[in-house]
Amino acid sequence: MRRILTTFLLVALLGCASQPLTREERVNQTVDAFLAERNIRAAAVAVVEGGQTVHLSGYGDASEAMLFDLGSIRKMFVAERMVELERERMLTLDDPLDVWLYIEGAEGVTLRSMMHQMSGLPDEVVLPTVSLESAPGERWAYRNANFDLLDTVIETASGQPFADWVQQKHGLRFCTEPGFPGGHAVGYYGDDRAAKPTCWFSGKVEALALAADTLLRDEAMLEEGQLNDGQSTSYGFGVDLRNYRDHSRAGHTGHMPGFTASVGHYPEIDLTIAVVTNQGQLHDPDALEHAVLRAWRELEESSIEALPGIDAAAALGSWDAGAATFTIAETENGLSLRLDGYVTVPMVPISENRWVGEQSPETARLQIDGDVALIEMVGIPWRATRR
Repeated sequence: MRRILTTFLLVALLGCASQPLTREERVNQTVDAFLAERNIRAAAVAVVEGGQTVHLSGYGDASEAMLFDLGSIRKMFVAERMVELERERMLTLDDPLDVWLYIEGAEGVTLRSMMHQMSGLPDEVVLPTVSLESAPGERWAYRNANFDLLDTVIETASGQPFADWVQQKHGLRFCTEPGFPGGHAVGYYGDDRAAKPTCWFSGKVEALALAADTLLRDEAMLEEGQLNDGQSTSYGFGVDLRNYRDHSRAGHTGHMPGFTASVGHYPEIDLTIAVVTNQGQLHDPDALEHAVLRAWRELEESSIEALPGIDAAAALGSWDAGAATFTIAETENGLSLRLDGYVTVPMVPISENRWVGEQSPETARLQIDGDVALIEMVGIPWRATRR
């Protein structure tokens, strides 16, 4: 239900400001403040605890029943369907890709390596030939093509398009017509421009939270990828595996023009949080999810004391971590740290050679020691050398 007054105003009007806030009130205040700070027009939040929805609300111009684009969160559900098909003995995850698709140049690429984002496939594949970026298992690289091709494998193996399966099982759907269907939020960029009218993979926030709560309990989905050299990738089957503070987390984020979404399951506390917004270009797509977790658990927000006047020249350029490549560029407030092909995080200096995420230190950390960069990003520690 759309709330006209913020929780803060309600509390003030009722004369209860001096009393401890309930969890609902803490979450509502937190989300309202986040939307105001980021100039976000609409959002919806669902919290599932013990398999049951315990918080569900729309914020700003949204109701909890509104559809939002979920972007790359789709990857989790593609992987879920692949695991299901293996259990049904319709395929095996160690099958070579060319068993299911006629493709030249993909020797050594398996379905498993694609689900772990370490197949070596480029982000754009035009069949029937492909030129690998690296040998399978040599590098971790976030590439949409892995899951685009798995869509085709799913339909070939099962006879059912992935879009039909995910709508029947989870109530999440692909849009088949241009523009936004009825009940769908309109997306925006950081200013007042509406996003190009488009809809791709959409759903309601509660459907997303309940579906993720179920699939992220499946241990098979949490199988962590390992590169040929034994290095772990902290990426399961279409699932990010990274801690937030002292909490283990499995989940994913999604971006589409004008939309950002995030969902995470925290197994130690049996909690799943899903958030969706109609704001594009958020550099920290899971920031609202983390803010809701802090409000729910009454955790203190981390503070940052940025140092002015730090010379960033030694950090700038391209850095090779073997399994990934990073690009560091100078910005007005500090640096931007980009995990190539995946995400960019604004950074601020806290010492002469150390930077942390501008919104939160948990987002990313960077330390430059000569020609070596020590990076922590998406929950993974990396040791990179200058390219």
